[in-house]
Amino acid sequence: MYVYDLLEEAKRQGLKTTLIYGVPGELSERLIGVSISSIHTPSLERNIHIFGDLKTLLTLYKIIKKEHPDVVHIHSSKAGFIGGLAARLARIPKIIFTAHGWPHNESRPEWQKIVFRFLEWCTVLFSTQTIAVSETMHAQAPDIFLRKKVVTIKNGVSPFSLYGKENARATLQLFLPGQTFVFGTIAELHKNKGLDILIRAFAQAHKHYPQTKLCIIGGGEEHAFLKKLIYQEKLTQDIILLGNISNAKEYLKAFTVFVLPSRTEALGYVLLEAGIAKIPCIASRVGGIPEIINHQETGLLVSKEDVREFTLALLFALTHKHEMEVYAKNLHEKVLRDYSKKEMLENIFALYSTPKNS
Repeated sequence: MYVYDLLEEAKRQGLKTTLIYGVPGELSERLIGVSISSIHTPSLERNIHIFGDLKTLLTLYKIIKKEHPDVVHIHSSKAGFIGGLAARLARIPKIIFTAHGWPHNESRPEWQKIVFRFLEWCTVLFSTQTIAVSETMHAQAPDIFLRKKVVTIKNGVSPFSLYGKENARATLQLFLPGQTFVFGTIAELHKNKGLDILIRAFAQAHKHYPQTKLCIIGGGEEHAFLKKLIYQEKLTQDIILLGNISNAKEYLKAFTVFVLPSRTEALGYVLLEAGIAKIPCIASRVGGIPEIINHQETGLLVSKEDVREFTLALLFALTHKHEMEVYAKNLHEKVLRDYSKKEMLENIFALYSTPKNS
């Protein structure tokens, strides 16, 4: 969504833009028919492969050298490092890196964290400016000789069309009684998202409220593991894996309460979208999430990986409907006030400082 918003704004301003991407997905599909140039580079993937990454570096260097843009804007940790180095070698005058998350925050052996901290430092060094999407991300940025290179520009959203509850559930083929309490989330099926914690917590809450359901929208590498966990908890009829769905945010009203159990998170876009949709939220106390969710004011915060705390939060949501609705209203007002997409784009494009049509 972040990258698509940038591409759409660049097109509106009449700028020539090319997207270089690795794994095909919703972003590349959305570009079809909107007159934005894109280049598929299959070797640009998340996992690290030394020889493959050297090939990717050479490929990116050749593309950037040929295109010779005034600005290269790079996203994600691996693309940030390799893309930043390629852009430096190609002598690009302005290189912007958006840090959507620091890899050293992930659950890894200590030696890997040290390596990733060094690579993060190199990435910020390669860039002429680094954007942190939350104050927490800014505070965690490499600071040895580099602090002045980092600026905070928070993610922003704008109001969007939403299905009503009944239409959303019907479109998602959730044929449930109208008053069914549905916990839901939209997330990549990756360990970082903590969906195993949510499933275990829901299993405990479900014992007390057996009519509740949990719906998970998203795909990813942990699909088989999560499916097995659901089977082990004997909840195959009550936890529904819906897979990837285009424009998933439009179905948020299918959920009674939105839950984001991440182990690490920079600043959850989906929480901002849930705020726009006025859906009560429960989320982990990690990364930039506490900047969005104030505990018992705009939602509920829970310690990461704490099944018991998440269970209690789910039970609170089930038994305190009025309080949750107040939190949702407060979150809606906060998102509209503090997380404007228009302001985000203005601040990012101010960093580009490039002539029109270049």
